[in-house]
Amino acid sequence: MQFSKYMQCDVIPLDLFLLQKSSPQFSIAADRHIRRIAAQIADYDYVNIQLEAGLFGATHSQVLHRMKILLAACRNVVVTMHRIDPPAFHVSQIMFQFWESIAAGHPIIATRRLLDEVFLRRPAEKLYKRLIEYCRRRARHANVWIMVHTKRERRLVQEIYEFDRVVDFPITFLTEDQRQEVLVNSDPGEFRRRHGIDTGVKVIGAFGFISSYKGYETLIKALKFLPEEYHLYIFGGQHPSSVAQGVPFDPYIESLIELIGDENMETVSDLRRRLIPYVRGRTAPESENRKLVGELEAALSQSLKFDLGKRVHFVGELSDPHFIEALRASDAVVLPYLEVGQSMSGVIALAIESGANLLCARNRSFAEVTKYYGETFTSFDIGNYVELAQKIQRGENRYQAARDHALAKYNLKANVALHLEKLGFVPDEAGAGAEARSEGVLERVR
Repeated sequence: MQFSKYMQCDVIPLDLFLLQKSSPQFSIAADRHIRRIAAQIADYDYVNIQLEAGLFGATHSQVLHRMKILLAACRNVVVTMHRIDPPAFHVSQIMFQFWESIAAGHPIIATRRLLDEVFLRRPAEKLYKRLIEYCRRRARHANVWIMVHTKRERRLVQEIYEFDRVVDFPITFLTEDQRQEVLVNSDPGEFRRRHGIDTGVKVIGAFGFISSYKGYETLIKALKFLPEEYHLYIFGGQHPSSVAQGVPFDPYIESLIELIGDENMETVSDLRRRLIPYVRGRTAPESENRKLVGELEAALSQSLKFDLGKRVHFVGELSDPHFIEALRASDAVVLPYLEVGQSMSGVIALAIESGANLLCARNRSFAEVTKYYGETFTSFDIGNYVELAQKIQRGENRYQAARDHALAKYNLKANVALHLEKLGFVPDEAGAGAEARSEGVLERVR
């Protein structure tokens, strides 16, 4: 905790057992929990609230209500918003798209999109609008700032929601000493032994919770265009919020496993289509032809050893040190994310700091990253698995000089300094704050 270099610092954990339930009984208990935290931080000189909306409630109304309680208790506060949904809801446009899909013969898709817009996107937009409006009202009586992780979201807060007390800074994790420790002392051999990776295997790493917006289908399809020594390792597991009672298998993970089987079948079918014309051109009885086709298919399949199931590895969640080790030691780290309006990804920030050989889909979120770091990773078009395979095989580029230059400006020390500046705290000449000063950081503790 870098804040502790300047002041007495407490991390106040959120009780997710209470906060992430929607029933009235849990909601009452969760509100009591938030009020206890509010009473505690009322005596703090400075507070930083790490806002991931889903951690504060199961519904948008719960999140808004509880954030109001916390903000009302603060004299000096920076609210770090890890996502802001922009006001993109437009009734006439949505209805036009709905009827267009109906006319094209896709009523189920049309209905699903309409429901998603009305019941998911629109409420999310209203939540952030109301949160920022309350920050603006509270700023009349207290020192309230919003921090975001992209320049796009800073403009959104300033120009659309008309709140000027907002700053932007990319996500940071490692101190310079920690970063140099990773760059210099990482042991690829130990990494391979820990995960049972054979010598000669090229490791393509995918990182973080397994969610549909991550675009892992692109990675699985890219394996078909890579030599067999390239293997995909998924360092992460099912997102806790997707765990549902009575659901035996996460639907997205199940779809990935089914895709692996489908790609295998497609390869075998393609071989069959190529072989049959060749065999039927020979002058031989039909029964002999069928036998020859089978023998040639078996021989080809054996020689190619094509089995994606043996080249895709679900590793599961890792501890923070092992997660960083895997980023550094993988031959390629790929983030094939779809465009979903995401703010800055924590994985891309940590991958850059860790010196990963990084390839990212060309979405708007990663385009925002380049506004801070410049050209520090390789890009490919969203979903283009052929381009991805070609760039993986081309070899690594860790952009070390460009990253060193960018991280000299955008680093954890500078991030903390910006927080302290907006909180109105000036360290003494010795670099330490008075014992009476303290900061509450509301977050989920892993």
